[in-house]
This record gives sequence, C-alpha cells and structure tokens, in this order.
Amino acid sequence: MIDIRIVCTYDAVKTAQTLQRLLAAEDHNVELSHGRGSLSVFEETAQKRAAVLLIWSLDAPSAHYMLEWATRTDPTLLVEIARAPGALRIDGRKSAVIDFSNWSGERGGAAWRALVDRLRTVARATEPQKPPPLRAAMALGAASIAAVVGAVVTRVNDPLLPATETSAAASQELAEASTIELAQGGVLMPEEPASADDLIIAFNARRLRMQAMAAPHFEPLSAMPAAYEPIALRRETILERLTDGARSLINDVNDAVDGDEGTF
Repeated sequence: MIDIRIVCTYDAVKTAQTLQRLLAAEDHNVELSHGRGSLSVFEETAQKRAAVLLIWSLDAPSAHYMLEWATRTDPTLLVEIARAPGALRIDGRKSAVIDFSNWSGERGGAAWRALVDRLRTVARATEPQKPPPLRAAMALGAASIAAVVGAVVTRVNDPLLPATETSAAASQELAEASTIELAQGGVLMPEEPASADDLIIAFNARRLRMQAMAAPHFEPLSAMPAAYEPIALRRETILERLTDGARSLINDVNDAVDGDEGTF
C-alpha cells in the first residue's frame, strides 16, 4: 500500500474525511490537509513520494494553494477527483480528472473503481525497481563453470596428442617406403593425372530428323468463285411479284417478236 495526502478546500472536508476512512480501511496510510496551511507539508509529501489526492470542489478552482499543489506535484503521483464542474486545466497532466459528482460515499461504482485503478498506477510508479533475479544469475554461472570444466577434462583425456618430431619422422619413412615392403594396406603409389593436352574433346553432333515442308499452292484470283450473294430471308411483296411477272412477260414478248422477224 502507499502513502496518500488528501488536499481540499473547506467545502469538501466531509468528502475528504469519507475518502480517508475508506482508503485507510484498504491499508493505505492516508493524511488529510485542507486550507492554506496545507502548503506547509508540501516538501514533506514530496520527499516521501506520497500520492497527492486533490478534490476539485465548487470553491477549489479559485483557491491559490490548490493550484500550487496541482502544478508543483509530480504528475505521476497526482490523483484528481471532481465533486463539481470547473476543474483547472494543468499542463503535463498524466490522467484525466475522475468524476465524483454523483458519488454516494460508498465503495463500489464506476467512480470508485477508477480511483482505485489510478492509485494502483501510482503505487507501481513509487515502487523501487526490483533487482535482477538471483536464481537465473546463479544458473548461468553454474552452466558456464560446467562448460569450462568439461572442456578441461576433455583436453586432458584426449588420446590424440599433437604430432612430435618422432611421429613426423615416422610418417616420412612411411611415405618413402614401397608398397611391396608394406604389404597389403600400405601406402598407394601416386600417379600423375593426364595433362589437358592429352584429352580429346569430341562433340557428337546428331543429325536432326526433319522433313522439308512443301511450298503452299495458291489458286489464281481468276479461278476464285463469284462473290457471295446473300439469300433473302423475307417473302417478296406483292409489288415485287408484279414487277418480276411483268419483267418475265416483257422478255417473252421480246423473244416472240425476235422469232417472228427471223422467219421473214
């Protein structure tokens, strides 16, 4: 729990006393200051880093000491409630003023829950920083020591020691010995690979199996069919029928006249 300093004007003393009683029941260390004399405990409150609870009542905006408390207090430690409209606007305010105009003086309700949440935020800001966890540091140190000890033990018991001058000489003799002396499983006789000049690169180009295509044959334009004539899809009218009949009759008469002239 935290230390709380309630500051108010004379018209809000009753509300402040009710809040003091309810907050003290929740194991908070609550002190009440009202009037101009409240400024005498400002430095003490700032040194203790106690939460400052300001009550903006009807007369509070016109009180000079209320403005002093609001502007000089650390914004992270300031808690403000309003019993009447007209709370002062303060630069750097971290949280909004809690509306307590309809508060009935009991725990519970939206206003009381908002006040409790704000006090919890202030409590987290006043708590000292926790030291790094000791158990994790000890586990990390133990793991480092185990890794170092394991590396040392492996190095001491390693059968593959660095090659000395004697082993180097033995390796030289083994390399100079012939395959016959060493019998099966000895050193292989080295062979120099062929040079690049001895290699013959032959490209096997396969013949493509393709058949030549015949040239296309085009018909002359004179052999092309006549122009397409669309077919009439409607019935002939009476006038068109009479015209066709008259044209046929005239052609028959002309043929008859031409035939008669040929007989003479």
